[in-house]
Amino acid sequence: MTLSPTATEALCITGDPRSGKTGALVERAVAWAEAAPASLNTQPPFLFFCASPVTIDDTALRLSQRGLANVRVEAVGLAEPAACQHGPRTGLVTTPFDYACRILADPRAQRATGRGGRVLSRAEEAVFYEDLKTCGLKRRRLRELWAFLQCGLANLNDGDPNCIQTTEERAILDLARDILAFEDAILPGEVVNLAVRALEAEPTLRQRFGSPIVLTDDYLLMSRASQRLVNLLATNKIAVAGNEYDILPAFEPYPCTAGFAEFEETYSPLQRVTLEAPFHALDRAWEAAPDLAGEMGLIARTIAEELAGGTSPGAIAVVCVNRTWRANLQRALASVGIPAASLGHAALKAPKGDLVPANDDERERVPRQLRDGIVQPTGLRESRARARADMSGIASHNEPSASPCGDSIAWRQWLSFDDALGRSAAVSELRRVAQPRGLNLAEALAALDANALPGLPATSPFAQSLLAPYREAQRLLGEEAPSVSPEPATHPTPAVAITAPEDLFGHTFEVVIFGGFVNGFIPSRDMCDPGVIVGGARARQETTDRAAIALTEQRTTRRLLFTSFESCDLETAERLRLHIPHIRLRNGVRTCNIEPSSYLQELNLRRTKHFT
Repeated sequence: MTLSPTATEALCITGDPRSGKTGALVERAVAWAEAAPASLNTQPPFLFFCASPVTIDDTALRLSQRGLANVRVEAVGLAEPAACQHGPRTGLVTTPFDYACRILADPRAQRATGRGGRVLSRAEEAVFYEDLKTCGLKRRRLRELWAFLQCGLANLNDGDPNCIQTTEERAILDLARDILAFEDAILPGEVVNLAVRALEAEPTLRQRFGSPIVLTDDYLLMSRASQRLVNLLATNKIAVAGNEYDILPAFEPYPCTAGFAEFEETYSPLQRVTLEAPFHALDRAWEAAPDLAGEMGLIARTIAEELAGGTSPGAIAVVCVNRTWRANLQRALASVGIPAASLGHAALKAPKGDLVPANDDERERVPRQLRDGIVQPTGLRESRARARADMSGIASHNEPSASPCGDSIAWRQWLSFDDALGRSAAVSELRRVAQPRGLNLAEALAALDANALPGLPATSPFAQSLLAPYREAQRLLGEEAPSVSPEPATHPTPAVAITAPEDLFGHTFEVVIFGGFVNGFIPSRDMCDPGVIVGGARARQETTDRAAIALTEQRTTRRLLFTSFESCDLETAERLRLHIPHIRLRNGVRTCNIEPSSYLQELNLRRTKHFT
């Protein structure tokens, strides 16, 4: 895809991991910002885009340390356009997704795309996917089609008339659009796509949201839509950085590996800078324990020694590819008083499975959202707004404006409680009757409650399925709102991170322990058994395994320890799907020999004193 150049000066910085690409990009941001004339217009003097929200704070800190004061950080969510104020030598560090949310909040963008509303949360998107299942397709086929459509949005293929080929694809796409329009909702996976379409259709949006200086880190970890977005926003200078060969897991699920080639094709002549990774001194070792419990103890002792030596718990991470192993380790560390917490990986992934039952927090949040989304007397509404602003974690940029009937998305979430399958069918029937009349979900429920919706009498089974929870919510909303007291601010206690290898992206640790480094975990059991995975699938899996090991090494600054265990009882080995080369009877228990990972030979590790 050839882009129209929007900047007069372009720079591409490439290099291996830990070669200093981000640092070089920060230096370029400082040089360009200092040379730029001061301006008090509504555009940010520079925009710095990160591929994942986990890298935003570190980047903003680097920029501030280099003299770019008051650098703002954009959190995930739909930002208020009126809050976008910039002074001299200030800029914004954000992700394409976050900035796209900011653009879509502008009425001009909503007119250009024909879409409005707010972005669905992870739980709300799962309810949307449940409604999508009413199409009647088998779940596996639906997952395949939905992944194809999501990939098309990320790659900007939705504007290609040849993209949608089959009747099934068209039916799913039309149904999704009908559901989203009925609920005034936007999917996370279409946010950047819609922002690109809005910028292309409405020139005044580029004047409002563009910037004379745009810099982008980890460019190849972004989708084509995100790459297109950052290019459209640059009005004078643009710089991108990334690694051309080693693609790592990141925030966006469909990264465009052709980004550099398309960038170079767009901007000619192009400045190119290639960095070489410096020698990185690292203490690399391997140690084996006699059994699984022994490995847990070995890791606990290693962490305790590091903590006693002054290492902060937050500077230590334990990595393993197996989720059950990680859960067992977290309990083992807690039993000896070592604080540990899972390190999640932020990602824009569409839901694929069944709807997860709502927890207590969700059941408390939705009524609040319903109450806040309904027009109320001014004094009461303002007092509640002040109370919410005082509560940590409650106020959100992603809240809709109040309306007489409330927030359609919150109503849909409320209806999903306790009977998701039946309510999806009922909402589908409600949509069929109400949408042609120009009603959204909240308005349709109000009309149904008043028995003023021709085509769906209030006595029908579908109507009764919806009216029972709707009237229960109205009863709760009619009661006096409970007083809201400010919650004290809490600061997370530093803890050892327990994580999968791919979740290390954007984080750096002094000490990393790669536990469970055995056959059956890495490589997987199916990879260890000959003939199960063959050909190209085997080559791809080996590449993924080696990338996980490489990422672990790249995210470590001082010490990297691989650990394994040599035996395990048969029941545990089967549950963990370990590779079992031999079984023997030991003290009446069938015990399996467990081999260290076959990748161990490639690592050339120093082996520490054998476990005793």
